[in-house]
Amino acid sequence: MLVVKNLSIGAPMPLTHKVSFEVKENEIYALIGESGSGKSITAMATMAMLPMPNGQILEGEVFWKSEDIFKKSPAELRKLRGQEIAVIFQEPGNALDPLMTIEKQMACVYEYRKQKVDRERCIELLKRVGLPENRILKSYPHELSGGMKQRVMIAMALLLKPKLLIADEPTTALDVTIQFQIIELIKELQAEMSMSVLFISHNLSLVSQVAERGAVMRDGLVVEEGIIKDIVLHPQHSYTKELLSNLIEF
Repeated sequence: MLVVKNLSIGAPMPLTHKVSFEVKENEIYALIGESGSGKSITAMATMAMLPMPNGQILEGEVFWKSEDIFKKSPAELRKLRGQEIAVIFQEPGNALDPLMTIEKQMACVYEYRKQKVDRERCIELLKRVGLPENRILKSYPHELSGGMKQRVMIAMALLLKPKLLIADEPTTALDVTIQFQIIELIKELQAEMSMSVLFISHNLSLVSQVAERGAVMRDGLVVEEGIIKDIVLHPQHSYTKELLSNLIEF
């Protein structure tokens, strides 16, 4: 589904160095690393959404269904974003507009792409992520808890039935109980909707509960890649071994 080849990003100094990995159809793949490792900026490159001026592509390629992302026109990229690849951001409180109701924000997902608003699907997805749709639709973000806002973000990301969901630190601001609920929800939705997930996290323990394969990143480099269970039980790189031996979360 998604292939990243020798991707280096940055200006004037590279932020990532020849990063390569691929996300297969119907799998959950993880990018693991501490803050500043390059995992989030790599994920944003898969939709050509790099921040400027520092987010320049120095070298490398990104292919979505065998098509070069960086050769797509602005119109093609607008269609790609949301309809084929969607994102759950790290801080739902920052991603949601404080001046708009949840219903209006969900409607904007359709309006941006000049599509008819499918209110029934909005209601269906809010129910599926465990929210009381009537109250949530009329609510403003400040009226919802952190866990509820994250569930709204998941529902919004799935409105257009994407084939790849990028979950960028989706549980960082949540307590442990809610983290577990969100992880289980993502796993259930991935299986139900036959989609792939690129799961980004600093927490290896959390990743081991959700992803099948993944890559460990440090200072913009992929230092280890493979089956998550093998990485946890038999780490090969000294950095991974150090982190695990000291029982430090990424």
